[in-house]
Amino acid sequence: MVIDEKIFESFRDEASDYNISRLTIGLGYTASELEDGRTGIAYTWLNRKEGCSVIKGPDSFEGKSASGLLEKIFSPVPLERTLAVATANALNHKTAAAFKDDEGSLVADINSGKGSRIAMVGFFGPVVELLRANGSETVVYDIGKNSGNPDEFFPFLEHKADALILTSTSLLNGSMEDVLARLAGRRIPVVLLGPTTIMKPELYSHLPVTILAGTVPVNSEKVVQAIRNGKGTPVIQKFARKVYTEI
Repeated sequence: MVIDEKIFESFRDEASDYNISRLTIGLGYTASELEDGRTGIAYTWLNRKEGCSVIKGPDSFEGKSASGLLEKIFSPVPLERTLAVATANALNHKTAAAFKDDEGSLVADINSGKGSRIAMVGFFGPVVELLRANGSETVVYDIGKNSGNPDEFFPFLEHKADALILTSTSLLNGSMEDVLARLAGRRIPVVLLGPTTIMKPELYSHLPVTILAGTVPVNSEKVVQAIRNGKGTPVIQKFARKVYTEI
């Protein structure tokens, strides 16, 4: 996939210059920390356990080059891709931190309103509430929650949707480019949303993504503590910034 190549090429050189100081694979999220303190997170995508070991490779990635984790972006295993994206987010921490805070302009920026039709891949409850309160028809498809019917959702996306909100966990299961290909050149607002988002616009130059919305850890210790204790976005965001940019 093109996006995998671009992620790897974008961070390859810097990854070889830094070691991983700590890797935390939580039930909800995973955190990858570099030796200089930069931390990145990604959703922990674990389909099922086939044994007590869930990651192949060396006994420990800690104390070793970040390249070892970044290379897993080419893995067909979503959990291994989780490690790569979290590491990419750590390497991209300074760039991501330079973007403005998410001030809640998403609903307006995708031109939603009464009569508008919004397609959403991945269920974002608070966003759905805002869209529906704003009068938008919102159709959701989320394989993790067994929500939505693909036979109904994808025709809606292809022919009717006025905007698409796409979970950045689509980077982890390799579905991002397939979903966006469904637009077949239609020019509508497309949002890549969630803490997994790699906030680097040039990565998506071959895709119709128009808005990036992600998360940058501010207090790494507290973020990792939340992840270690099985907490999700509501707790993590207390110790992080939501960042946002239009492409």
